[in-house]
Amino acid sequence: MNSKFIEDMHVLIDVNGKQVPKGLFHLIQTQVQVGLFCEGEKPHSEFTLKDIKDYYLITGNRHAILEKINEIYNYFMDDEVKKTEP
Repeated sequence: MNSKFIEDMHVLIDVNGKQVPKGLFHLIQTQVQVGLFCEGEKPHSEFTLKDIKDYYLITGNRHAILEKINEIYNYFMDDEVKKTEP
């Protein structure tokens, strides 16, 4: 069973004139939001950790979720850097 995140990695959106996978865009937003949540701040009024868990199909408390989000980010950003290197 694929997560919504994996499905969104195949959908391109326009960000400042550049085509970016929708999943990558959400990943960057999620990293910031969960980071704020770990510091005790709610990023926005409708934020729930359950939505994050459902989108990425991950489990754990807020700190474990942030660690997993960072691992996913590092995995995909390493891949994006390799694509742009000559």
